[in-house]
Amino acid sequence: MAKKEKERRYRKRRGGIAYTILAVLLIAASVVAACTVFFRVEEVTVEGNERYSQEQILSVASVEMGANMILTPGEQIAQRIYRALPYVDHVEVQKRFPTTLKMVITESQPVAVITGAASAWIVDAKGKLLEQPAEPQAQDYTKVPGLDLLEPDQGAQAQNTPEQHAPLHTLIALTT
Repeated sequence: MAKKEKERRYRKRRGGIAYTILAVLLIAASVVAACTVFFRVEEVTVEGNERYSQEQILSVASVEMGANMILTPGEQIAQRIYRALPYVDHVEVQKRFPTTLKMVITESQPVAVITGAASAWIVDAKGKLLEQPAEPQAQDYTKVPGLDLLEPDQGAQAQNTPEQHAPLHTLIALTT
């Protein structure tokens, strides 16, 4: 009698474990299906842009319509925008479920023109190189003469020689 009792308990326990595993697998499959079937990007909105058009920002962002919102990498989208559009200071990519991706753009404000022996650059308050100015455009900003930049590149941070490090940091401190 004791042997039959043990077998019955063992079968009962084994059946409970099987149902538990089956339930966990069904829940996992449901979550995966919900993430891949639902929450597709159907609309992308852009706010805060003045210098760049919505079309320019969207073409650089390369957001695929119909892509899964949960798997859409917001930081990678922001990095593509930073690299391609120098006047963009900050991008916040917000996922508005179920179907909208919203990009909030904060643009850099040009404050000065750094002029050196080789080139001139418009910079923002943080020292980001925005663009090389055309002659009439350079007159709109405060001129900071005598700062030679090392390897200036549009969208990069201004860097100069160690001897001129203090004037550049002073400019950034004053403008921020």
